[in-house]
Amino acid sequence: MKETTMNLRRKLGQITLKLILALPLALGAQAQAQENVSLRLNWYLGGLHVPFYYGVDRGFYKQEGINLTINEGRGSANTVQVVGAGTDTFGLADSSSIINLVSKGGEIKSVMNILSSTGFSVVSAASGARTAKAVSNACAINAIVNSAIAEYTK
Repeated sequence: MKETTMNLRRKLGQITLKLILALPLALGAQAQAQENVSLRLNWYLGGLHVPFYYGVDRGFYKQEGINLTINEGRGSANTVQVVGAGTDTFGLADSSSIINLVSKGGEIKSVMNILSSTGFSVVSAASGARTAKAVSNACAINAIVNSAIAEYTK
């Protein structure tokens, strides 16, 4: 029984030693195999974009084998077109721009939601809608106009 235990420990020690010796080679290979990836922002640099730049600055992406290039955007519609064309790997865009491109046959997927709400709001000029009914009518007109525009631009 002692001999079996000794053989088992010896084999286990040899395997452990081989793993320890192979670890630097594996880590070196990982460090060399940086995948080039690009991220197209939805607009010019703003507060929403800081975490991406922070990750690059701190080397978080490099630690994961990613060589990230961040490109400024010119609006979500442009971002989804650029990503859909394959010019950039990923993009930060609003859902309506993604839906619009897909509805026209574009091949793009939304893989993550960053904001659960947007900064959009219903606004009115001082002389504009002052009642809920007026706002409701304005929203209905806006929906009809947007539908017509979407249909016209197909």
